[in-house]
Amino acid sequence: MKRNTLTLGTRSSRLALCQAEQVAALLRLKCPGLSVNIRKVITQGDRENSQPLQNFKGVGVFVKELEKELLDGSIDAAVHSLKDMPTDLHESLVVASVPIREEWRDALVSASGLSLAELPLGGRIASGSPRRKAQILAARPDLKIEHIRGNVETRISKMRGQGMDGIVLSYAGLLRLGLQDQVTEVLDPAVVMPAPGQGAVAVEACRDDDTSLQVLRSVHDECLGQAVTAERELLRLLGGGCHVPIGALAQFIEGDLLKLEAVVCSTDGKRIIRAEATGEPANPKGIASVVSDDLLARGTLELIGHPGASE
Repeated sequence: MKRNTLTLGTRSSRLALCQAEQVAALLRLKCPGLSVNIRKVITQGDRENSQPLQNFKGVGVFVKELEKELLDGSIDAAVHSLKDMPTDLHESLVVASVPIREEWRDALVSASGLSLAELPLGGRIASGSPRRKAQILAARPDLKIEHIRGNVETRISKMRGQGMDGIVLSYAGLLRLGLQDQVTEVLDPAVVMPAPGQGAVAVEACRDDDTSLQVLRSVHDECLGQAVTAERELLRLLGGGCHVPIGALAQFIEGDLLKLEAVVCSTDGKRIIRAEATGEPANPKGIASVVSDDLLARGTLELIGHPGASE
């Protein structure tokens, strides 16, 4: 960061740009006089948007190119949807700030205006997420889940154009794009538990860039950081990622306690394991460890394989 100017890198989709603009606005508010620029970067996940996520080898298909720009100094910070970030970062990089999480639930956009429970027998639902697919099948095993990728608007258009009955998407993304009027039903986490970090926006920076880190930390939400740390630590302990049907949600209860709920599913939705734990928010990783131990003790390995693998 030079001359009181901060350059934020982001994916080039409209949703990603909305998120980057939100972060930029917060930074300008907290740091008067700071000039914030936004640089668009095309990632592997965007270039190869017809492939199911589980077909990609390696990790971070939506973040690698942004991290390369960080490491070579082309940008000062990278704005990500937190759920897209691997749990193990490059040793020179750090999550400097988690400033925003307006919503964490998933939402159904139904072609006919029906809720998930009301959809016709054998209906077709679009989703590119193994987590969503498994939980939808657990609730409605008669439904057929079909793969769709692309940006939010493209996926909704494909769903309607291909005569499907609906699509399940992140509610946060729909809200940020002003598409909330298309939402038929906001799904209760008891039906579809969100991905760890879903709805949260994270800002990544170089570990040794003290100037950028100081600016970015000025917009960090400490309570939000504790909640998503619990969710992502659980994901790390279980060795899961976007390829594995794991959902997690941490929320503050009774004013000052942090409750972490989690679900692990078989890919066909026929087996589901749930666990939860509550503890002091200052120890989010400890709460995640309790939930992880419970899940593993009840057979999670049979659903996800060996823990400890990178996301």
